[in-house]
Formats: sequence, structure tokens, C-alpha cells
Amino acid sequence: MPNLYIERFGNGIPMVFLHGWGMPRSLLRGFAQEFATQHTIWLVDLPGYGQSDALARADDIQVLAKFLAEHLPTNESYILVGWSLGAVTALQLAAEFPQGIVKLVLFTATPCFMSSANWLHGVTQAALAQVAEELSGDYTKAMNRFLQLQLKNLPAARETIRQIKTLLAGEVAPDSTALQQGLEMLATTDLRQQLATITTPTLILNGDRDSLVPTLAARSLAEQMPHAQAVILHGAAHLPFMTHATACRRWLQEFLLC
Repeated sequence: MPNLYIERFGNGIPMVFLHGWGMPRSLLRGFAQEFATQHTIWLVDLPGYGQSDALARADDIQVLAKFLAEHLPTNESYILVGWSLGAVTALQLAAEFPQGIVKLVLFTATPCFMSSANWLHGVTQAALAQVAEELSGDYTKAMNRFLQLQLKNLPAARETIRQIKTLLAGEVAPDSTALQQGLEMLATTDLRQQLATITTPTLILNGDRDSLVPTLAARSLAEQMPHAQAVILHGAAHLPFMTHATACRRWLQEFLLC
């Protein structure tokens, strides 16, 4: 079986973090550390990232969720936190493998990443195709393009991108196949029909300047889930846990105490 690497630290009920497409687990470490006094933090390297082996079918969210479920603490209570692609994966886990998940936290989450005739709250095929085309030739260029998409509406975008690039400089580039598969997953996954079955208490944190996952996507997601609330952070884009860490931490702490 392929290896799944999980960085663990802290003490208490596990809090499992799933990162987004193209980005390392280290991007979530600073935020996660704030909860390490009360929780054992699990920072997961998704398949093909960091120290985790790639999967043959990582373009299928059901295959990915099943693989992750085999490594997560389903024999005890845990809190599942996902960002972007990690949030989509967390939704699939909560729908298909809810055992042990006591609370669900989703940063910049959407049930359907792509825009269509009956879902106007996604990105265009052209935008994703441009990232895929650049990825086939130059990983660095593709990551720069994706970061610009994530932060283009943020006044401090340049400084945030500089901070992220500093983090990325110390990381091994993800497996190229895993990156392509991740884009394919984002392009094809639609979880709208499953949302009503997810009964786990859920907190959704989105920014009102997010160009990839707009406010209406977050609100629609919350409306379709039985026990979910959406919080729209003023001035935040696609990385609220970095740019608006204090507000995110406050909302998350209140949610965990409920």
C-alpha cells in the first residue's frame, strides 16, 4: 500500500489538516500550531505531496477519500479541517466515512469547483486550463499563476505571495502526475447531491475577495448542509488562515467550544 505521511505534534483530541492543490502541508503549520496545546495536530501530506507516495487514481475523489480514511483515526473522535482541494476532500470523507469526525472545518470550500449552466459559483474552464497548460511546461510558472488567481483581489497580494514562495523554497515539488490528477479532480467533482447527508457540525470560512470560491458558493454550501454555518471574512481571499489568521482562529475556537 502507498505510504501516507502525517506530521504529528501537540496533545489532545486529533485535529487533522488537509492542504490545498499544489501547496505543501507547511502552509497550514503556523495556523495549526495555535491549537496544539489542546489537540494533537495531524498535518497530512496528500498523495504525491511531500513525503507521501502518489496514487494511481488520485483524480477520483472517492478513491482518494477511501485511501485517507484508512489512515485517519476513525476509532476515536477527531476534528477534520480542509482547505480548498483539502476542503472538497474533507466533504467527501464526511459524506462517505463520517466515523469519528465530530466537527468539520472548511476553508474556502465549494461542492463544485467548476462553473456550469446550473452552477454559476465556480471558475471557468479556461482559467483551469491555463494552469494545466503552464503546469505541463513549468511547475514554478504554474504555481505563480495559481497563487495570483488565489490572491488577485487582495491589496497585500504581493507580500503574501512572497511569504508563500519563501515556504515553498524549502519544499520538494509535488509529483507532477499528482498535480495533474488534482486539477482533473477539481474539474470533475460535484458533491452537491451528497451535502444533505453530511450531518457533522460544520464551520465554513470564506473570504469575500476570493476569486476561486466566491461568497455565494460558501453560502450555498452551508444552506444545503443540515448543521453548517458560513462565515464570510471581510477583505480575505483564498488563504484566510494566513491573511486573516486572528479572525479564523477566533471563529474556530468558538466553534470547537459549542
